[in-house]
Amino acid sequence: TPTPPGGPVASEDTPTPPGGPVASEDTPTPPGGSEALEVASVMSSHSSISDVVHVVGQRWSYAVQQAVATPDAGGVKSPHDQCRVVAVGGVYCNGMGVSKNADQITSLSEVVSIRTRQMHSVYSLRYGRTAAAKGVTDDQDVARKMAEAVMKFEMLSADLNCPVKMELPLSSSTDDSGTRLDGSFVMYNYARMATLLSQYQRHVERGEYPPPPPMEDVDFSLLSDMEEWNLLWGYVLPYPMMVGEAATFRPTHSNMNVTVPLKKVCLFLTRLSHAFSSYYSRVKILLAPEPHLMPLIHARVLLMKTVQQVKRLTQMVLASPFFNVILLCVCTYAGDEEWASSFSN
Repeated sequence: TPTPPGGPVASEDTPTPPGGPVASEDTPTPPGGSEALEVASVMSSHSSISDVVHVVGQRWSYAVQQAVATPDAGGVKSPHDQCRVVAVGGVYCNGMGVSKNADQITSLSEVVSIRTRQMHSVYSLRYGRTAAAKGVTDDQDVARKMAEAVMKFEMLSADLNCPVKMELPLSSSTDDSGTRLDGSFVMYNYARMATLLSQYQRHVERGEYPPPPPMEDVDFSLLSDMEEWNLLWGYVLPYPMMVGEAATFRPTHSNMNVTVPLKKVCLFLTRLSHAFSSYYSRVKILLAPEPHLMPLIHARVLLMKTVQQVKRLTQMVLASPFFNVILLCVCTYAGDEEWASSFSN
């Protein structure tokens, strides 16, 4: 848009703030000039809602705050009692702004391709023979779904108002088998837990184990191992408190700007997975079907079912609509709007 002779001219569609327009590198002006009017119009169309949360990229935070804080922004008075702004950071990798190889990564779609390759390698190593025996042929589709889940976990594991930094292999020939991906570890241990409980159910169906007793008849005093009590007291019982803290808006540098400690959920899942993995590797849960061992088996299996339920509920929290809005905004801010929309969905 060329500047007319005599300098820029303000119009009703692009109101000039008191003191004239100000733009700097610290507070970049968003494209266009009608953001305040658009925000105010949206707010007025939902006048029955008294509490609103705006999820925006960092560079849009100031514009939204101005629109919300000004009672007559765009000529429309704000009908909302409370407005909060959650400003999310972008996504950066090896090649997206903060890397050694700035010419390698050009889009988030390319990051998905790299993560898919990593997940395909992990999937083939762990489940290749089993999948082939079960007739699973589309392992690339499975790997892509795993990659997207891992990337969501990576994005939500960071502070919302900070950039997400993804570590990627330097090239397609680089050995990335040792790359630490917490999301993959969480999924892997959930699969181990589901396999364990499926094996127990098959033992029951074949008559090798008796049916499980009612919960009130289970002797939990047999759970004397320290790691068993760590799973119970460290993760099962604190779960409701963790979810409550993760869903709480916390103010940042202003009353309007808030953040949500969503990374608590990811950290909880990662630590729970490590605790389960350590216990599962050391303790045999499905013992021989001897009568004197059945009470211990039932107690351990019920503990595993409880831990599995906690993991399932926590993973459902990560799949909630609010988390998807966060992901959509993070991906869009990274500059890949079309892919971000399909990824978030």
